[in-house]
Amino acid sequence: MAWRFAAKLPGPSRTVLPGLLRADRSLALAVYAAAAAPVLILLYALVGSPWPLVFAIAVAAAAELVVWSRTPV
Repeated sequence: MAWRFAAKLPGPSRTVLPGLLRADRSLALAVYAAAAAPVLILLYALVGSPWPLVFAIAVAAAAELVVWSRTPV
């Protein structure tokens, strides 16, 4: 699913995401956080410690708060 959405980006992610980081830092960090959360959940499955799960929840919540703060009312 992520590859399908990544294919719809207007250019390669190596050029779009760094440009987004320069233009809108909070939105770019939300994009990176949304990509990091599933990786942290997989790390939780491999390690078994609850800390990667806690970090995944915190990262996903932070990304969601950034998106909510940007949506018009």
